[in-house]
Amino acid sequence: MSIEFVIGTLLGLIGALPVFLDWRNKIRKVDMSELMTRLVDKNLDQRQRKKVLCAINWKLRREGKHLSDDYIDSFILGKRAKEAVFEDMCLQNRLEPTPEICRQFLTYDSAAIRERYLLHLADERTVAGGGTPAADKAPVPATNNDTDRKAEEMTARIRKASEAGKREVEEMQKHPLTEEEEQRAIETAQETVRLSRELSLLTDRDTDTVYLSAWLAKDHPKEYAAIAAALDRHGVRHDLLPHTADYWCRDYMPVQLRLDRFVGYVYRPDYLDNARDRRYITDPAPVCRSLGIASEPLPLVLDGGNIVKCPETVIMTEKVFAENPRHTPAQITAMLEKAFQAEILYLPWDPAEPYGHADGVVRHIRLNCVLFTNYRDFDPAIADEMLRRLSARFRVDELRYDVPKHHPDSWAYVNYLQTSRVILLPALGIPEDEQALEQIRCLFPDYSGRVEQIPLAPLVRQGGALNCLTWNIRTAPFES
Repeated sequence: MSIEFVIGTLLGLIGALPVFLDWRNKIRKVDMSELMTRLVDKNLDQRQRKKVLCAINWKLRREGKHLSDDYIDSFILGKRAKEAVFEDMCLQNRLEPTPEICRQFLTYDSAAIRERYLLHLADERTVAGGGTPAADKAPVPATNNDTDRKAEEMTARIRKASEAGKREVEEMQKHPLTEEEEQRAIETAQETVRLSRELSLLTDRDTDTVYLSAWLAKDHPKEYAAIAAALDRHGVRHDLLPHTADYWCRDYMPVQLRLDRFVGYVYRPDYLDNARDRRYITDPAPVCRSLGIASEPLPLVLDGGNIVKCPETVIMTEKVFAENPRHTPAQITAMLEKAFQAEILYLPWDPAEPYGHADGVVRHIRLNCVLFTNYRDFDPAIADEMLRRLSARFRVDELRYDVPKHHPDSWAYVNYLQTSRVILLPALGIPEDEQALEQIRCLFPDYSGRVEQIPLAPLVRQGGALNCLTWNIRTAPFES
């Protein structure tokens, strides 16, 4: 090897060093979340996307982790959003999605991804050992407490009544029914409906009474008067709650599951748990005592605004995991399912939204159908992931607005008040008002002539709307 070759090589390396250092410094300044945003940019070609993956890999190697060469070479984005890509990246590269890693890549923690990652590892180990994957194992029903036993008995009674009803229909098709047989068939059908109602969660369309905080009448008399007048027009009973510390009563009042069953929780929101705002934290105990309501205690920190009830499902954001760090997500889910006797569906928590309330994102319409707010106008990536999770369980309708520029408060239309008699929708004094009203009327044809708007812009600017301001429950027994 000649001395000229060695000198030339060294000079070449020295000349390339500033380029390498410049590239390294640029990569160092870009955080992982920004690289992930670039990775899912639909405008990138495959070569550019591979460069982004190499940059991500370089940053990971500094922490003792890495992406495999096969993963980088074979990566295809498809139609996936950032969170779906991150989950796949973790699964394919054994990159554990710890809270720190999640925040690096997504800017927020995702306990759901962590749960699925751990389940994936457990399945791999089980298959390697010759067993059955955990996901394929049927869950063992819990029978060691009265609540679970009652739910199982109720389900069996419904199934029995349903089968009896089918037999009655089959007999009716073969032979004309006598009056006695027809009456028995009617009673069987009524029993099936009654038992189904007892087992299903009460939803907003079942409610007949609305409560508001006395502070709303005091601090916002104009808005309170408009709400009260609309409820009066439609014959909905309403009253004021005493002993409250602020007017967002949805957040601290218990959740009604059945006519005579309420579940309470620990109301200690992080956005109020400071020296300045702690005085606004309401203790619901004296409020409930004044109404003669007893609730079952759930030892978890929750906000009522993060509980959206469907007949067999409760929708929440993953903020509940951050609020209860002493419990694992699996423990929290088990406690919630036991308390609500329902499936829990989690949506990602948007870090730009400190409250983490599901009722500003989605609402139940009917049966297995929900309404999703215009989230994609604000954060398409998170919206896509929310829709992916919701669509796995429900048919989803979205609110959409044809306007030049989306108003920052246009999310609030989904935060309406619904009772059995009326739907009250916030009005903000913007072009989206009429478009939202028309869409809600089309989605609720059974509320024909019973959907109204209430001017609410000052309160919406504080972060809440009509569902946040009200607590609606069922007080009268259902008719047979």
